[in-house]
Amino acid sequence: MRAVIPVIRAAVQGDHAQLCDLFDELDELHRDARPDIFRNPAGDARSRDDMACLMAGEGGTIVVAEGGSGLVGVAVALLRDPVSHPLLVTRKIVEIDNIVVRRGYQRQGIGRRLVAACVEWARQRRVDDVEIAVHDFNVGAIAFYAALGFEMSVHRLRRRLA
Repeated sequence: MRAVIPVIRAAVQGDHAQLCDLFDELDELHRDARPDIFRNPAGDARSRDDMACLMAGEGGTIVVAEGGSGLVGVAVALLRDPVSHPLLVTRKIVEIDNIVVRRGYQRQGIGRRLVAACVEWARQRRVDDVEIAVHDFNVGAIAFYAALGFEMSVHRLRRRLA
């Protein structure tokens, strides 16, 4: 494990290749645990254009942790449109869609700082709640988010038919 004090900053266009590399670590974890859902794409799983939209717009943000040798972490936060339904209280929500800290840099507070940056981004937009979905197999991530004050909101169950 390398000791690093990364700079937390917004992602820029020139980060695309390193971002894809980081996301590959997260995607591999998901593919290994849930091959019934996740597959290895032929090209980049996240296009340069899709990432550029998040980098430029109010609909989301990509926050990175940059260490001495390049990017060591990334978090993606998405601003969700409020749901309009007579039974639901209208809420403004940011969802942390992805977060990954490169192997060898974990357990140094980088993930905590990335989440804090996403929460601050949400606060600036006067959001009511920050949410994150975590697959059941990812017990480490569940414990991590619980330690940061996230609480269980919904249990999503499934029944396979195929």
